[in-house]
Amino acid sequence: MKIGIYNPRVGTRAAGGTETFIREVIKRTDETVELFTGDGELLDEIEELDVTVHQIPVEYKEDKINELLSTYTPVLSAEIESLTMFINGLKTGMLGELEECDVVSTHYYADNLLISRVVDVPTVYRFAGIKSPSIRWRTMFAADQVDAYVANSESTAERLAEWYDIEVTDTVYAGVDIEQFTPGHSSPNEEMVVLFVGRLDDGKGVPDLIEAVEKMDVRLRVVGDGNRRKEFEALARQRLNDDQYEFIGEVSHDEVHAEYQAADLFCLPSYHESFGIVVLEALACGLPVVTTNLDAICEYVDDGENALLFEPGDVQALESAIRRLLDSRDLRQRLSTAGRETAIRYSWPAQTEKMTSVYRELVQ
Repeated sequence: MKIGIYNPRVGTRAAGGTETFIREVIKRTDETVELFTGDGELLDEIEELDVTVHQIPVEYKEDKINELLSTYTPVLSAEIESLTMFINGLKTGMLGELEECDVVSTHYYADNLLISRVVDVPTVYRFAGIKSPSIRWRTMFAADQVDAYVANSESTAERLAEWYDIEVTDTVYAGVDIEQFTPGHSSPNEEMVVLFVGRLDDGKGVPDLIEAVEKMDVRLRVVGDGNRRKEFEALARQRLNDDQYEFIGEVSHDEVHAEYQAADLFCLPSYHESFGIVVLEALACGLPVVTTNLDAICEYVDDGENALLFEPGDVQALESAIRRLLDSRDLRQRLSTAGRETAIRYSWPAQTEKMTSVYRELVQ
């Protein structure tokens, strides 16, 4: 079976849980894969894979033209990526190569909408999450010609059923590499390190975390980048001492496990998550976790059993949860052990086989 994977960013951009999912599945599947992605220098991890790569010119989110178009039109920057890659794929004849695949897999709604209508082979779309009903989702459901929908979590599947009467073929979670993400053996820190990993954008709760640790004797280490980074750094300068925080920037997926292993506890105070892969990575590394009481996260986290949960936006509860962990070595150890056991159930080989099975069912 030949699987066509279509995604503008996966070959050349390190960011994003969706791109990580695609790369990990490609790495582990036994089937033949042809990757259709944007132009530019390929990531080392893509070049190391046994995969044929087709690169198509695209205006990335970071490009000036994309920035201007998304600023002065109602079109989103991610939609501009998809549109430009699709148009250039048609111009160059590259999309014709998709027809030689047995099945085509897309992972962004605009890619699905465009590709499912032009290729004459089965297509699969995997939802990376769905926050709320929108005209864009309604447009996709009305116009696409996809053969199978896959959800990234049970909460996503339930929302699709409730809001749009859409039934998914299967639920395939983001996995975790339990060999890469494993408990560290570093010596204890002089001060407790509280780690955040994620996009520095609205809804991730970073301002809440900064406020919560303001009066604590801890060091906040923020890993990631995004549109709100400068604002969050300014807030940290305002509320925290200079030696109380660090903004590290983006760290490649091949190296980020070291950040978990060097920390003492992990916090993700998000207001929305489609799954929360960073939480699973932290659990795999044996970190005590504090995170928000969200449906997607509660699929694998039980409050007080393998992590501590609080309601999104409740800074006082967030502060209280962190203090509970700081004050109790026994609680930290108990959550660490239970968290690692949880992560083992979500290994990449298991999730890769589930995704590959969806492809096989369509090809038979």
